[in-house]
Amino acid sequence: MTPEENLRLQAYFDDELPARERRVVEDWLESSPEGRIQLEQWQRLRSNLSVDALPVPDPEKEWEDVREQIEIPTRRTRTTPFPRIIGAAAAILAFALVFRFTTAPTPAEESHPVVLVDTEIEDASAIVYVDEESGWTVVWVEERLPATSTADGSA
Repeated sequence: MTPEENLRLQAYFDDELPARERRVVEDWLESSPEGRIQLEQWQRLRSNLSVDALPVPDPEKEWEDVREQIEIPTRRTRTTPFPRIIGAAAAILAFALVFRFTTAPTPAEESHPVVLVDTEIEDASAIVYVDEESGWTVVWVEERLPATSTADGSA
């Protein structure tokens, strides 16, 4: 298609030609497949870009939709501190667990599971030993002897 034919086709498409020239272009379109294809493309483009094809929004309805989405509360609502309390408790628990499992046992805890306990026996002390390998528990109660005086009178 020549540039002159393209310009004439554009004028035809825009409905700018007089009736006699329109008939000349229509006769030319019957014998020009390239011209028909170009005209169909422009017509599809116009229909896709047509202002009538797009709905015009109603401003009042649009503002009403926006107001509904915002939903401004009319009175203050109290929030409960329950989620905050649960969050604080969870943080404390997590800290305690991390602290418990990251601290190394003392050498006494590691090598000798011996516990000193109080006893109801006067002047006595008790030691409890648990042998983890055999499962035995040994309780040793030792009575403190009264202090004896020496020849020089000291205890």
